[in-house]
Amino acid sequence: MAKQTNLATAAEPRLSLPWLARQPVSSVYNVCYLATLVLVRVPYWILNLRQSLMVTLIKASIHGASVLEKPTPLSLEPGKEKEQFLVAQPGSEADYVGPLRSDAVAPAPVGITCFTRKPETTDKQKSPASSVSSSESQPSMVMLHVHGGAFVIGDGRIDQMGYGASMLLRHAGVRRVYSVQYRLACRPDSVPFPGALQDVLTSYLYLVRELGIPAENVVVSGDSAGGNLVIGLLRYLADAVLFSPWVAPAQCLGPDDLVVTSNPHYGTDILAPAFLRWGAAAYSRLVPASDSYISPLGHPFVTAVLEVEGMRWVREMREVTAAGGKRNDVELNYEEGAPHDTLLVGNNLGWDESVREVTGKVGEFIRRKTPGSG
Repeated sequence: MAKQTNLATAAEPRLSLPWLARQPVSSVYNVCYLATLVLVRVPYWILNLRQSLMVTLIKASIHGASVLEKPTPLSLEPGKEKEQFLVAQPGSEADYVGPLRSDAVAPAPVGITCFTRKPETTDKQKSPASSVSSSESQPSMVMLHVHGGAFVIGDGRIDQMGYGASMLLRHAGVRRVYSVQYRLACRPDSVPFPGALQDVLTSYLYLVRELGIPAENVVVSGDSAGGNLVIGLLRYLADAVLFSPWVAPAQCLGPDDLVVTSNPHYGTDILAPAFLRWGAAAYSRLVPASDSYISPLGHPFVTAVLEVEGMRWVREMREVTAAGGKRNDVELNYEEGAPHDTLLVGNNLGWDESVREVTGKVGEFIRRKTPGSG
């Protein structure tokens, strides 16, 4: 039998291999290529490892503090904040009406830490925190910020809010950030609702009345439990910025942890069920946790809000129509995979780029709502 002839081989000359395909060059190239891919990905792997590790550590720390219900004492002394620390005295009795009036909890002095973008140079005798220069009357925005912490931890001072305030000053375009040290519902003082909300109102009135900042130049913002307090304050005010607001504390008081652990993001987040249960129970000690001023989910109203999470509440707010057909202006920014409240802990978790983007969007929102602002 005749052998089969490969006509293509017989008719065409054998093509020479490219030099990269020849040995040993080919092997060297493959090794270098794979090594390059690994080296390029190493920073990404390290970042993800750091993020996962820090999420685990922070969640464990929060859980431990919650089990022990570790006390958080507050002081009205300046401390390391020095001239940045202000003390706001409560307003008149007529300022605290409706749900803010309580026989058990009275308005009290409130500490405020002022973070400034540019120090005052016009009067050396005045501190940058307490003085309001002539330029303050111009459309230069300041932010009144309310920190998170499930109503039971935090003080809004440099150690807690220094990072978040610096990001807001740098990327949101506000001139100052006034951070509220509201009374906590934990030991040793155990001040439940409406104490924290009274303090937020006191701080706002202090900015407007004592410092003489025009109300239209004040942006109110809050993260996590602070976002919850700002939602309560919105029944007095018009606009706000919220970061991961806690909109349903009442849901955390059930017989099990399912409402928290069933969240698809629970495994990559920092919140521990015990922490949320502690905060919700302590804050709602005198009134039901389902009260609209504590759990705003299911109790929508009309306002203008920039919101970063809490999508169900956003949908409710967008559906509300006030007299005259006015609807809420609610902008939602959701970042896949981001842990809770990156404004507060983003520097520890390696989410700085996320915080830069979010605070930049805050600046865009402010400029859109206040044409001509500085």
